[in-house]
Amino acid sequence: MYMKLETVKEIVSSDLAKYDLKVTFPIRENGRLRSVIGRVMYQMQGKTITVTAMEFSRKYLENATDEQITGTIHHEAAHAIATICTGVNHSHDQYWKSIYYELDPEGHEDSEYTNDSEKDKSRRGMYKYVVRCSCCHRPIHYYYRRGPLIRAVENYPHWYKSKCCNADYEVVPYVDEH
Repeated sequence: MYMKLETVKEIVSSDLAKYDLKVTFPIRENGRLRSVIGRVMYQMQGKTITVTAMEFSRKYLENATDEQITGTIHHEAAHAIATICTGVNHSHDQYWKSIYYELDPEGHEDSEYTNDSEKDKSRRGMYKYVVRCSCCHRPIHYYYRRGPLIRAVENYPHWYKSKCCNADYEVVPYVDEH
């Protein structure tokens, strides 16, 4: 199965049009992507984040089913829409989820993004650390162990800046809020 890039662009344009937005960034295949199947690239402009490109793995476009590819396109389009509308990278937070579910209402039922799924519940107790913005305390990533990145952030917090506030990262113990 192979989905042409023109078809990908049409789906992204259709998704953005639902929010009265137009594609103002390149959408391209990337033959070098191996660890991700799609990604949205960003750039800081002052305190605002803008979308600079959307890329999809060529291997994925060549081998996945149309249904899988369409789900990935909606996923990446949701990232772009959330960022364009707010100027902030929302990762997979509630705002992003609301956009994603609207774009792909059927595709998320078994997804890792479904609220309070059994997968999420079982993972919650495993986290030990949160890397977050030291200014607004927005979580950036959750970790199970104190690996090299955790130690680097602890030892050199000024090397890592959050995209939301351009403030230093900080490491705090994970607290289950549910």
